[in-house]
Amino acid sequence: MKRAAVGVAVCAALATASDGAAFCRSSTCKGESCATDSDGCPASGAKLFWKGHCIGYSMQLHGTQNLPMDKVRDAVRKAFAAWSDVDCGEGKKASLTFGELKDTNCIEVAYDPNGPNVNVVLFRDNDWKYKNTDNTLAKAIAHYDTKSGEIVDADIEVNTASNHFTISAKNAQFDLQTVLTHEVGHFIGLGHSSDPDAVMYASYERGSTKGRTLTPDDIAAVCAVYPPGRAGTCDLVPKNGFDNCMPTAAEETCGATRQSPAATTGWVALLWAAGLPLLVRAARKESA
Repeated sequence: MKRAAVGVAVCAALATASDGAAFCRSSTCKGESCATDSDGCPASGAKLFWKGHCIGYSMQLHGTQNLPMDKVRDAVRKAFAAWSDVDCGEGKKASLTFGELKDTNCIEVAYDPNGPNVNVVLFRDNDWKYKNTDNTLAKAIAHYDTKSGEIVDADIEVNTASNHFTISAKNAQFDLQTVLTHEVGHFIGLGHSSDPDAVMYASYERGSTKGRTLTPDDIAAVCAVYPPGRAGTCDLVPKNGFDNCMPTAAEETCGATRQSPAATTGWVALLWAAGLPLLVRAARKESA
């Protein structure tokens, strides 16, 4: 069963905005026409952010056939935890935390403005549908308000069809936790950093696990977007309720599938966060 999508969403390249540091923030500005500042970050558009202090996420219940589900779940939890309740100094925490909700049957990244949703982490074991991006390890995709930049839904896809991921720091090849930690950064509205030591640096060197831990630049980024004392509430439930994508009795009987709602305008656009490619000096990727 596929989750309902927002009609024809707008696919936008990664857009970022600078805060005077190595890190960049994603924004609603999209395309080659976006002006950039001296750091290479787009200088226009509303910056992306989650309005609430708490964000709920779910695992796709089938996980990946290439790794034990309990190990995968642990890596996902640690990736989100790295960005949760970050210390911004003087004992003050960033106003952002995450909660794991029940697993979902949803197998598509999508957003339904008129029905329930889910922020899902899923694995593509058999097919990586993005053309010309076979070297991409993972992608984060978010829907946001085109005027305010408020993120209303986000999903992470991992390219297990083309890459062999590992979960052990001792025998890391494409370290799942490291890759997921980077994608969670996109998930919360961050762009790529020009700091080669940062988790949000644009490339990944095979075998490295250092990206499991935030650097000062990453911490500065999350504290800038989600500062301590920021107004907001804590509600882990996705926009319009939780979607498990389970068919109704009528759908099971008739073999029907959900229909996508009519296209909307002026409300949401689709941010296609940049994937995480390998560094040039890294060895060629292995087949899964």
